[in-house]
Amino acid sequence: MWHPSLASEGAYVSLLVVAPELVTSAAADLQGIGSSVNAANAAAAISTTELTAAAADAVSAAAATLLGGFGQQYQALAGQLATAYDQLASKLAADAAAYLGAESANANQLFSNAVNASTALVNGPFLELTGRPLIGNGANGYTNAQGIGTPGGAGGWLYGNGGSGGNSTHAGVAGGAGGNAGLIGNGGMGGAGLRGGDGGTGGLGGWLWGQAGAAGTGTPLPANEILMRVDQYGNPVVTISVGGGPGIAVTVDTGASGLLVRPQDVNLQSLGTPTGSGAVTYGNSSYAFNTVQYQTYQTTVRAPALLISRLVSWVDDLWCRAIGAGV
Repeated sequence: MWHPSLASEGAYVSLLVVAPELVTSAAADLQGIGSSVNAANAAAAISTTELTAAAADAVSAAAATLLGGFGQQYQALAGQLATAYDQLASKLAADAAAYLGAESANANQLFSNAVNASTALVNGPFLELTGRPLIGNGANGYTNAQGIGTPGGAGGWLYGNGGSGGNSTHAGVAGGAGGNAGLIGNGGMGGAGLRGGDGGTGGLGGWLWGQAGAAGTGTPLPANEILMRVDQYGNPVVTISVGGGPGIAVTVDTGASGLLVRPQDVNLQSLGTPTGSGAVTYGNSSYAFNTVQYQTYQTTVRAPALLISRLVSWVDDLWCRAIGAGV
């Protein structure tokens, strides 16, 4: 329906009010009428375009030809009208569907805006006090400029899933951990660890209900390879374990016949009885001399899948010289 409305400047503006379901019904009615008319035209086509002369004389033949021509012209015009009619009905149905889609999208947007505004109002105090919303999913982690996957954000205290951890592209770095859920929700999935890194741990499920997030996928190094980094002085460094002790970083030196480590970096109890002891003094006259007491042990040095062939050739025969506690 068209409704005249007085505009702000005194001019009349026509407003259109559309009921999409009525337009769709009208389009269906038009298509039904068009189908009936087309069927009637097809039924009358032969009897109106292929007339038989009433007699064998020339006048009867001419009359039949003239009337048949009229019938053919009518059928041609009827075909054009049918095409235009079908286009009108189809266009009307398509416009009704488009209008309905736009109306639905606008309604969804209004609803979404209202929900977001309400959620922001509720979550504001919780975010300010705890850094975590009351309702809502945690933000997904990402890969930062250093190639390290950041952890996923925690879900809302009341409801919300944890965010997924970011993927790590830096060698040997684990993927970001998945975010934990709150009271109700699922934990976030851990990020992937590439180039020798482990997958990130999955986030915890909700305290009341929810599933824990799956761990991220790790990428093992190929056989006979080990991660190696370069320290601030340009030396290649690998991580090893001496006598079953904790992992320590050492400089790669393929020409050495022994290894000098601090006692706190090894498990002294696992080394057994020392095979020798001694002292080393170093320095010069310009500085104070320093004397280091040491003990020697026979042990093994382990590093996963050593890459350097020269290191492999002597690694099982290394002597471990543990520096005395006085250093």
